[in-house]
Amino acid sequence: MQIIGNLLLKRMLRAIPEAIRTSKDFINFDRCLREEDEALVIQWETELSAWMQDKSLPDPYRIPASRECKQLYISIIPGY
Repeated sequence: MQIIGNLLLKRMLRAIPEAIRTSKDFINFDRCLREEDEALVIQWETELSAWMQDKSLPDPYRIPASRECKQLYISIIPGY
């Protein structure tokens, strides 16, 4: 049992600094998005909150398929 405890401790000691870096990166990313277009971020948050309450609403994590995206995909794939 002590071997598992030591392994978990080692992994946790490696994970903590990475979690701190990831958190700082997210805070900076969020700040930049809000500086660029605060209204859009608020709209996204509102849509997400509504979806969390009612999963029958469109999933904000999914991008609807569009003809433009398909055309772009086709144009960058050789042989299409």
